Amino acid sequence: MLSSTLRTAARRSCASRRHVSTKMTAKSSKLASVAVPAPTALPEAKQRALIALYHQAETFITPENLEAEIDEEFIYRPLRHPGGLEREVLLRDLRSDLASRRMLPKVGDGKASMMHSRTQAQAADSYAWSGQKAPRDIRVMNALLGLEDVHKPGLEILEEEEERIQEHIRRDKKQSKRQK
Repeated sequence: MLSSTLRTAARRSCASRRHVSTKMTAKSSKLASVAVPAPTALPEAKQRALIALYHQAETFITPENLEAEIDEEFIYRPLRHPGGLEREVLLRDLRSDLASRRMLPKVGDGKASMMHSRTQAQAADSYAWSGQKAPRDIRVMNALLGLEDVHKPGLEILEEEEERIQEHIRRDKKQSKRQK
């Protein structure tokens, strides 16, 4: 019993020494210049959620802007399908559209070039007429570029640019102190 306790204690002390010895210490100026990211209390998933929430904050409905949002939704925004005057889509048209969509690439401009004339007329008010990409394509490209929304950085970009951002914050604080 005593020998097993001693062996367990010896293993724990070796493990703790090994853990301590592997920590990097800056002994030279070259190692000191390497930026080690500061540990955060939140996991990456929660950090991403906070960043997304921050980007959405400007569109939140608050008691101050509630009436304006109601007016915008019910008075000023045009109806998407006024009166239901659209032509009924036949099953054979849906099947031919499905077959042509399956042949298209998942991402890219191939969709716009192969659209049927009927689809082009319907899409004239949306993204195809103005030369913009489909919403799905935009989301895919944003994910590939590390953006949360157009021109809004995601977690990876913020982590990469943290040092530069902190430097800008310090410089702005110094300038504001000088101006006072």
